Amino acid sequence: MKRIVYLREYLYYMPFDSPRARRAVTALVGVLLLAATVLAPIGTIAWSNEYTVEQVESEDSQLGESLSLTDQATSCYAEIDACELFYSLKDNESQVVSDTTYRAAQGGYQETQLVIFPEATPEFYQLQLTPYENESIRVGLTPISNTTALELASTPSIDYPQDVQNLVEKGQVRTDEQLAGYALWDHTRDIISHENAYYQLGSATFRGPVFGGTDVHRLILLAVGAALCYRAGRVE
Repeated sequence: MKRIVYLREYLYYMPFDSPRARRAVTALVGVLLLAATVLAPIGTIAWSNEYTVEQVESEDSQLGESLSLTDQATSCYAEIDACELFYSLKDNESQVVSDTTYRAAQGGYQETQLVIFPEATPEFYQLQLTPYENESIRVGLTPISNTTALELASTPSIDYPQDVQNLVEKGQVRTDEQLAGYALWDHTRDIISHENAYYQLGSATFRGPVFGGTDVHRLILLAVGAALCYRAGRVE
């Protein structure tokens, strides 16, 4: 600590037009460049990618919209013919229908347990299915809470790479590399469950590295820093 105070006082009282001052400044700049080059990650001097997530709660006003983006939910609108079956079951007892009719209502071969009616206030229902041997199936809808809907539509974080698990745990990650699994998450738009909480995609920000993004720039900085340190030792 005393050495630092002494160095600060030494630089403060030193005439900056003197050879000694020029030597100190040149050496300081050289050391800083060397430190930045050696200690920074390969190919960069600062983070270049920032990823964030947003927590999803059952009381969110946009919950229906968030859940409808996932593959774990079927959204039904009155103007869509394929949703006629689910609208007929919405407030009525279950029905026995052909497997073909049920598949059409589900959108091909998509299998989900959650059905969303995105009205002014979204309504959530859980599918109740009883298949029969004659290629028919009993289909019913049971009203469920927002919390249950969130559970049904979520995907465990363990289904994603470790990088994504770290992201949902920390809420924000800065790195000089692309986050493994983030592109997959961006494609699926899943709601990820992690430690009794739920998360959706936040933002992904890219900024170029401060001193360039290749090892060539790193070598140039290394050479400049070494040259400055060498010159500082020769300044008279």
